[in-house]
Amino acid sequence: MRRLTGDGSLPLAVVLHIAYTGYGVVRSLTSEGIPVVAFQKDKTPPEASSKLCQQLITFNDDKELLEKLVSLTEKRQKKPVLFITSDIYVEFFIRHRDDLEKHYLIHYPDSETVELLLSKGKFFEYAQRHDLPFPKSFMINSLESLNERINRFIFPAIVKPFTKTPEWLAAKLEKAYLVNRAEELLTLYQRIQKIEPGILVQEWVPGPDSNVEYCLTYFDGESRCLASFTGAKIRQWPVGTGSTASTCPVSNELITQQTLALFKNLRYRGFGSVEYKKHEVNGKYYIMEPTVGRPNQQSYVATANGLNMPLIAYNSLTDLNIGNPRIKLQKPVFYIDEWGEIGSVLVHLKRGHNCLWDFFGLLNKRKSFRYYDPRDKQVFISSCIKLARFAWRRMPFRLLRKGNNK
Repeated sequence: MRRLTGDGSLPLAVVLHIAYTGYGVVRSLTSEGIPVVAFQKDKTPPEASSKLCQQLITFNDDKELLEKLVSLTEKRQKKPVLFITSDIYVEFFIRHRDDLEKHYLIHYPDSETVELLLSKGKFFEYAQRHDLPFPKSFMINSLESLNERINRFIFPAIVKPFTKTPEWLAAKLEKAYLVNRAEELLTLYQRIQKIEPGILVQEWVPGPDSNVEYCLTYFDGESRCLASFTGAKIRQWPVGTGSTASTCPVSNELITQQTLALFKNLRYRGFGSVEYKKHEVNGKYYIMEPTVGRPNQQSYVATANGLNMPLIAYNSLTDLNIGNPRIKLQKPVFYIDEWGEIGSVLVHLKRGHNCLWDFFGLLNKRKSFRYYDPRDKQVFISSCIKLARFAWRRMPFRLLRKGNNK
């Protein structure tokens, strides 16, 4: 039952930004009739074509973004609710926290906690001090330190930046790299050290992508957990080191309790999650990485399965009782990133891993998608057009390489 504010209107929800994770937040809120305005630096992502928002606001730089965020709140009787959906804007929020908290409602961890969880190096040190289940790892910040320690590494290994800086993202580097030999690691580091010299070299936890599980949470301003959800990945894109291509809900009390203990110890507030991987041999769950200050990329799987965490956050912040954020479903809903899933399946097949039976098995399951929403078909159409343009641009290069190989 919707309980309105005094003048009969609902406070605005502001989503920064709409691409990927943000689109799931937009869908979660607008399904309950909550007015949403989204911010996006440019209109290139398919999600920018969404018709679900009242308005899409673009900007050129951080200064203009801050000005537009503040001006949006002027002459409004109620503070809007702010949702941060990207690591770039997690850091933006921390830099401008005082200004933004004057104008917006948001539950957010303190700045020291954000810095701790956002930096893989600092979180690794924290994990060591608190005996958290973390793979054997080494922090590297120069070519000299890499050469000194390289004989101590166990390969294969995962390479991650301390922080995914704007420079890292602008260079279109991967979120993580899998290296199989010392020579590969040296070559990779020589390529990326000018962009980000600080890296974490982490022992590879054996097992397929389906061994990756996660716990999504939301904490209120008193650090009380209002919602948690556990799921397991089916496939990732890129395979082995990437983001979710397909996933489904699972019940895992072990990682739920591990995640809640970690966040409660930090007096956490707002959205947060932790990703784990189950070791193929010893069965132990190791922490892969936390997500801080925002929902996770696959968080819409929770909404699709009846747990609308953005709505829970909105109700908690506004002291309203909008819709029904907890719906018990009889059958699980699988979440699929359409193009990531197809790419992942093709790579598995190329590597000799026949996953077609599993892939076609999803056709008989209840599903929700990254791009496709029956209320907002233009986003899926835009994603198809973008993919076709990308394929067309690459076609001449492939033909040229093929010709040169004759």
